[in-house]
Amino acid sequence: MVEATGSNPVSTIPLQKQNQVKPVTDTMAMTEFEHDEIQDMIDKSIAEAIRRHNRNASLISACLGLTVLAFYSHGLVKVVEIMR
Repeated sequence: MVEATGSNPVSTIPLQKQNQVKPVTDTMAMTEFEHDEIQDMIDKSIAEAIRRHNRNASLISACLGLTVLAFYSHGLVKVVEIMR
């Protein structure tokens, strides 16, 4: 419920202060990029994400593979002991 003091229930900043927010161009310098530069940044970030995903997936697969191999070899050794 909105209080009579003019505050927003989501924020504790009074409404008068919220309306005084300056546009981005007043407070910081805007940097303009060419289309090719933007596309290059996007390609680099995608390549980095794919590299990180492949590394993590490889580590998980190696751990799971070694675990399954350990269980299989343990079971095989038990079967050989029983057959003796």
